[in-house]
Amino acid sequence: MQITDSERFDPLTPANLQDPFSLLADLRREQPVYWNEKYSFWMLTRYRDVKAALRAPGQFSSATGAELERRREDFPESLGPDLDVCKRFVYGQLVTADPPEHTKQRHAVMSTLTSQMVGELRTAVEELTDDLLDKMQRVGGAADFVSDFAYPLPSLVIFDLLGVPSEYHGMLHRSSQAVVAFPSAVYRKDGETVEELGMVFREAERALDEIIKARRIEPKDDLISRLVTFEGVGDEMLPSELVALCNILLVAGHETTANLLSGSLRYLLESRELWEQLRSTPDMVPSVVEELLRFVSPVLWLSRVAAEDIELSGEVLRKGQRIQLGIGAANHDPDEYDHPERLDLMRPKVHSLAFGYGLHFCLGAALARMETQVALSRLLDRLPNVRLGSRQFEYRPLYFLRALKSLPIVIQR
Repeated sequence: MQITDSERFDPLTPANLQDPFSLLADLRREQPVYWNEKYSFWMLTRYRDVKAALRAPGQFSSATGAELERRREDFPESLGPDLDVCKRFVYGQLVTADPPEHTKQRHAVMSTLTSQMVGELRTAVEELTDDLLDKMQRVGGAADFVSDFAYPLPSLVIFDLLGVPSEYHGMLHRSSQAVVAFPSAVYRKDGETVEELGMVFREAERALDEIIKARRIEPKDDLISRLVTFEGVGDEMLPSELVALCNILLVAGHETTANLLSGSLRYLLESRELWEQLRSTPDMVPSVVEELLRFVSPVLWLSRVAAEDIELSGEVLRKGQRIQLGIGAANHDPDEYDHPERLDLMRPKVHSLAFGYGLHFCLGAALARMETQVALSRLLDRLPNVRLGSRQFEYRPLYFLRALKSLPIVIQR
């Protein structure tokens, strides 16, 4: 049976979820500006197109929540309250906002999350890294790098940075995962998952509201305290907006970093000569992290909405239509990088789009880079003989993130 383009270019099929780069390469080569009829969105996969879209927020709007309203008809009316709370959490914050709302929130975060604050965190990150490695070495033998290291490290860092009490960690970790699960649930028309996510968000809403109220009364030396007392934010934003902002900082602070860490170790250990090359020249770690950001591409897609009719490569992207920007495809574009499917630790001048570009460039980029550099350096030093426990890799069913479910490794004591 002949496979149709609709099936080949469906980012949510099991095959494409596990190996998205084949899909991205085919799209980029054959239909770089592609209208996906099944999901009603455009897919852009060339580096030059993706970068141009990111640098033109007036045409490519980040306010994608309004487009969700057109998809409500795919769900029963009884799920209205669940869709509402999901929309507040997923679309009610700076990542999915345009100026002036985006400008106000971004300024607040940039003013409170200073480079000095990130720099002061390095010692804490080193200590957390060593604590996690201590636990793994004590147990020895088999471990799951995802659950034992890649997720705990950035999670603990961002919880500490924001000032989230330990009793809320598990529940807010679930709300972070719910944010990244929601878009796929909408495209799949999965009402059962939407209902479950709604319950998670309502619980998180109550918890974050309690933390915010406590910080208003008694501020501490943490990011939530700084945000709620920051002029023009803490006194002007609605409680629901502050809740959504704090939650998206939790998501941005650990989800993509965890995926970068696990993906990096997978590829470095798959090609053992790369691991040994990095062991012999550990001073390369900062530049290698840039190549890993490109190659791993922990974020595969970013969503935008056409703010006006846009003509591109003979196609017209109509005002109001959703557009998926292929970050992973752009980072593997042969017109931009020589031999892009090769992880090259010596690759010069890597300017990937892993953290976005322009107005919405990732606010946590410096923190993510620092955490990854520290983690890799300590892994190379303390677990030099670590090896993969399996060559079978399964990824979470998230079309826009590259997220390993697990990464079995073997630690020699």
